[in-house]
Amino acid sequence: METPGPEEEEQKTYPDPPTLEKEREIHGKTEEQKSKPRNLRPRWWSQMYDRKTKNISDETWMNLMKEPSASELLKTIKQIPRDKAAGYDGVEINLIKLLTEDGESPLVTILLLFKIAFTVGRTLPSWRKSVITMIPKRREDGSWTDKVKDMRPISVLQEFGKIAAKLLAERWGNILLEHAHILNNAQRAFIKDGCVQQCISTALNVFEEKVKNYM
Repeated sequence: METPGPEEEEQKTYPDPPTLEKEREIHGKTEEQKSKPRNLRPRWWSQMYDRKTKNISDETWMNLMKEPSASELLKTIKQIPRDKAAGYDGVEINLIKLLTEDGESPLVTILLLFKIAFTVGRTLPSWRKSVITMIPKRREDGSWTDKVKDMRPISVLQEFGKIAAKLLAERWGNILLEHAHILNNAQRAFIKDGCVQQCISTALNVFEEKVKNYM
């Protein structure tokens, strides 16, 4: 039987101290990964919504993002109702209508903003901001609610952003009217001069005709 000897000491290893160059390299990679745009689309998105699957040519969308003309912009401004609440920058539609009624210089300046937005894809930060406000609801007795929990929140958008959205919606509606094959025949909602009631009316007419033939 051997006598026990001294216990062997375990050799502990310690990581090398981080160097400044290594930290800069790691920090640089992290910042680069953060700056890269993340693709939030699911895998099936490109295949499901690919324009080529429906044989939609690029010429169909050619005029969607073209530079707006002065007449097109003026027509869009006139179509917007008056007395709407001002947005983030405090500019209301009544002021825009007043500036574009007679003088050409304010319209030229406003038109330049929309040309940059449509061609370059850059807009003012105020166009993308909204003010959340609470709208009281009417009670059964005719009075108005006075507590926040009983009110309805709405987002008040900036007027120039709404003008751009209305201009695009008008162009989009015209494209759908000119190229009806883009949508399914049963699609009637969210299109110009369209209504879901049209589908219901068509279905009722088919049922009534079927009943007449059966009787």
